[in-house]
Amino acid sequence: MNLQEVKKEVRELPNVEQAIVQFQEHWIKPIRTNGNYRFSFLEKMDVKTQKELKQKLADSQALCKEIKSSQAIHDKLSQYSRYLVELKLTSFRGDEKKSRVLTNQLLQDDHLRLSNTIAEIKNNEGKVQALEQKYHEVNALLEKHLSLEETLFLMELPHYKYLKNLLKITEKQKMIMRDLGHHFVSITQKGSR
Repeated sequence: MNLQEVKKEVRELPNVEQAIVQFQEHWIKPIRTNGNYRFSFLEKMDVKTQKELKQKLADSQALCKEIKSSQAIHDKLSQYSRYLVELKLTSFRGDEKKSRVLTNQLLQDDHLRLSNTIAEIKNNEGKVQALEQKYHEVNALLEKHLSLEETLFLMELPHYKYLKNLLKITEKQKMIMRDLGHHFVSITQKGSR
């Protein structure tokens, strides 16, 4: 994949904040809405199960908040793609001083360091996987205590689609970061010859 294609992929990445809001809207909010007549089943559960459910939902909510802040990764990927285009142009022109400045910025800058972003992506992937685990735990708990009608009603909501979207976003972030890293190595090796 050439650098322009990678840049396009970065621009087309879905918004993480929006994906989280949709997931919360269709999964956490309906379960937590105790006053909603459709979900009066929560009141039928025993106290211990309600407490366990509330704890799992609170954990899920905390994960959602952390994942929402990972939108900054998109911004960094966008910056990297711009910097790499600029680095490629400066290498092509033979401007070694500017090439060194850009390379050092990508390797040593506290905010833009490539290794930090790789770690952030891995950390975010772990959070999304933990959210997926909580999602399955909550749904399993609900299935044990709900009638068939209530389970069907809850499972017809499009929340799983939004969870899958979050998983796809993290996978795309990893692929884009890998491609950007390959381009960075390629450009710096060509520039050092």
